[in-house]
Amino acid sequence: MKKEKVVFDELLWEDYVKSHPKEFLGEDLKNLTKQKKVHTGKMDLTFRDKNNNIVIVELQRSALDRAHFYRTLDYKADLEFDGEKNIRMICLCNEIELKRKNYAKQWDLEIKTISEDKVKDIIKKINPNIEFVSSKEETIDDYKNYSEIRKKIHAENFLELKKLREENPELDRETLDTTLLKYRRRNNIFPPCRFASMVGFESDIDEYFKDYKTGYYWERESASYLDQFRAFKMNSSYRGYLHDLNNYNFTNFVKKDDKGKNIEFLKPKIDLIFITDQYFGRNDLKIYWLPHGWNLKKDNDFLFSDHYYGHIEYNKQKHEIFNFRNVLLNGVVCDRSINGFEDRPYKEYSYLKNISGHIAGILHQSIEILITLLSHNFEVKTDNPIKLVKEKFTEEDWLLGTSLSQYDIENKDKIEKIVGFKINQRTHI
Repeated sequence: MKKEKVVFDELLWEDYVKSHPKEFLGEDLKNLTKQKKVHTGKMDLTFRDKNNNIVIVELQRSALDRAHFYRTLDYKADLEFDGEKNIRMICLCNEIELKRKNYAKQWDLEIKTISEDKVKDIIKKINPNIEFVSSKEETIDDYKNYSEIRKKIHAENFLELKKLREENPELDRETLDTTLLKYRRRNNIFPPCRFASMVGFESDIDEYFKDYKTGYYWERESASYLDQFRAFKMNSSYRGYLHDLNNYNFTNFVKKDDKGKNIEFLKPKIDLIFITDQYFGRNDLKIYWLPHGWNLKKDNDFLFSDHYYGHIEYNKQKHEIFNFRNVLLNGVVCDRSINGFEDRPYKEYSYLKNISGHIAGILHQSIEILITLLSHNFEVKTDNPIKLVKEKFTEEDWLLGTSLSQYDIENKDKIEKIVGFKINQRTHI
């Protein structure tokens, strides 16, 4: 019997995983879909396991990369948006870097690795008639035509990128991802930010600037913001002063009933204050904490002296939690007006398009985490949080973020990206 000559690629592997999931995933699964369209793309495969969980399976030849990793998270979010629950995520790849393993644990993503040689052995065991060859030249007559297509894969502007995608739907993901990266670099575009994530921001920066040194300031800008968010995550210098038991007015922490019996223990109340420091060319956002009611000349939950409060303007550095430098360049400070704070339209300031969305999202996320952490031990009050600014995905965003045309997406009008943030002006305590 004549052998069937094939080139090993993701699509071939996908077909065999669909029909024989136990051979590759180690468990009995019921096949549901292949290449199903969702809000942000096409899922490779979905199954249902013995516990009735939906299982998303994303395949990746060679080492698992950032695009496939986050594509799987997007797909889970899409299914949750449509009301699905109990969703598992599996990335099936030939190998994985250690840092991806760590990321996977954080996002509850299952990783299964099978070497390419092992995958081929499994496929040949299922179908002994298969013979793997090294190139399409050995299997098809139109190899020269396909080769010519690959030579022309580049796009100077969006219309060329859209035309390329529409006219060459057979392009493999590796080639397409490389093309999209070149397009983004050529046009100074960062991937659109749909979900705020430190890990995602770090991966995007790694991908964008790997072996690509522009010499422009936005390389330093990106690294600077990333370093600040890392430092904020690790920072704990303010906690010693905040948690010093010698500073507490413990008589305020006990709630008594009419008979004087202790019925509840309260948390100390603190204010979280955001200062927009834009003096002398600075564009910094500073975060402070102070005892709630410190300026009202009445008892609060701390025992600082009147003299201390009288000089709080000079002592406030002891209460500084963090100073985010230059983030206000990528956000809008809403000026004070007669009617309160004027809601000004957002404008992106960075020369690297879409990076403002990542900065805004992680800044917002960082502040939420800070409030959550402080709330374990304190009653936190704040009147000046940042507000995220979101916009609908454009057709360019669809191609850059999902490799799909906008018109191939269901419920496309419901998907948004983060583009920046707004914060009310407050220049002093």
